[in-house]
Amino acid sequence: MARGKILDAATYDKLLDSTPEFQDLVNANKNTAGSERHFEFASSTRHEGEIKKTNVGKQLKTPSGDQLIKKEERETGDTGLKPYLQYLSHNKSVLYFFLQFVLHMLFVIAQMIQNYWFAAEIQNSLVSSDMSIIDTELAFHLSKAVGSDLNAYSCLLLLGILSWPVLIVIVPMIYFSLLLQRYYFASAKELMRMNGTTKSSIASHLAESIVGATTIRAFGQENGFFSKHLKLIDANACPYFHSSSADEWLVQRLEILCAIVLSSSALAMTLLPLGPSASGFIGMALSYGLSLNIFLISSVQYHCSASNFIVSVERLEQYMHIPSEAKTIAQGRQPADNWPATGKVEINNLKVRYRPDAPLVLRGISCVIEGGHKVGIVGRTGSGKTTLIGALFRLVEPTEGEIIIDGLNISNIGLHDLRSHLGIIPQDPTLFGGTVRYNLDPLSQYTDHEIWESYTTNKFPIAVVEDGSNWSLGQRQLFCLGRALLKRSRILVLDEATASIDNATDSIIQHTIRREFADSTVITVAHRIPTVMDCNAVLAIGDGRLVEYDEPMKLINKECSLFGQLVKEYWSHSANSSIGVDD
Repeated sequence: MARGKILDAATYDKLLDSTPEFQDLVNANKNTAGSERHFEFASSTRHEGEIKKTNVGKQLKTPSGDQLIKKEERETGDTGLKPYLQYLSHNKSVLYFFLQFVLHMLFVIAQMIQNYWFAAEIQNSLVSSDMSIIDTELAFHLSKAVGSDLNAYSCLLLLGILSWPVLIVIVPMIYFSLLLQRYYFASAKELMRMNGTTKSSIASHLAESIVGATTIRAFGQENGFFSKHLKLIDANACPYFHSSSADEWLVQRLEILCAIVLSSSALAMTLLPLGPSASGFIGMALSYGLSLNIFLISSVQYHCSASNFIVSVERLEQYMHIPSEAKTIAQGRQPADNWPATGKVEINNLKVRYRPDAPLVLRGISCVIEGGHKVGIVGRTGSGKTTLIGALFRLVEPTEGEIIIDGLNISNIGLHDLRSHLGIIPQDPTLFGGTVRYNLDPLSQYTDHEIWESYTTNKFPIAVVEDGSNWSLGQRQLFCLGRALLKRSRILVLDEATASIDNATDSIIQHTIRREFADSTVITVAHRIPTVMDCNAVLAIGDGRLVEYDEPMKLINKECSLFGQLVKEYWSHSANSSIGVDD
């Protein structure tokens, strides 16, 4: 065709021979496409043409200006920022890119702050396994259980609509699945509780073994403690193993129920007179029937997991309702700063029990300790000596009666106000890792001069490791004596402070107390009888009752005196020990 007219119509070969315009078109197409071979045609006057082939050995030259199609252009090497700038120059891309950069930077900074806070506070974490379950696991499993329920029941509803005869199977299947779930819950909850209790036994035994490692090695009891630890681990692993077995038991039976529903649905759709257009709905029903297995099993499993995790809520609820101590500070009932001024202690019909249903430990003790007096408390093991001291510090609240110090009932003031005004040297001193100054004055209440006076009175090591393991027991007691010297309380309590130390250290402590606390009320729970011989009075307790209360020498000379019997037993035991050492 040329200028809108048909010049010729023939086969390809005939057109090549007879039509010059067609020959020019073919040659132009060969040259433009860059073919490696081209053909030359004879003139139109020749009836028989001869095609001559010519091989092109050289590379193609750059196409001339009249070529219709050019070779595709491409960049080479690094193009720099130019394409990025071109991209950002359209449709406010610079603004969007800036906002995205700022927001992402804020996200990264917030994430770093969160991780920094987590690293800084990890040592002060109060999170237990129960709290972790309540905060994360329980909420996740509850949400998953609700979602799985909706998916499972929607599958059953769809199967019931598309193949209504399957409802005959679906209704019993729901009943049996709920029955299996309830049967499983009864065992799974108990297994979860057993797992929690046995885990705490492992933790406490491990902590005890670490603290008493030196004593365990000294007595050669490593194998016994190791065997006990293995038994505790086995006891903890058994509930976990049985819990996993119960999960598999439940899953197997649920899969059988789902297979019955799917088979019944397929059979019903086969028997129902469905039209040709129902093939899509049949495929939809079968697809949901296959998914029912997954949804139903996940629903029951998440429900079971949530039911197991709810045990943590029960444990936390139990801890929340444990009776707590009284208020630290009772507003409007704070004692004066110089209280107690004289140190007079009045005990009126004091009765104490540790639990509401437990028997009385102290049974109506009444006595008066004058201010500045030194009183020793003696009695056999379990008589109630330590309980009386605990009631004085309100470690246990009185069931009946009262304790009055300088005219003030200690039950009416806050615990901090009471305990901060009393001094004590306990039988088992507590030390903290750190410096001597920190252990002497952890609240930074005293000056360096006062601390130095206490330090020179009792020679201490320079550093203190955790629990004071680099100190001997006598040095720890001297350290507690230093705390008491700093506090200068009008009432000082010694709770068998010298029971586990040597006689030399006992002599140092007693001499320092007589010198430094001459005007203070000193209450001594005695393990060694000579400790209370120089006291103004001795309070003898037996079976939670006040047996006698008088001067030491009067009690010794009194017939059938409990204190006299304790003195005789002490000296008899000391004499036998001395004879054994000499032998």
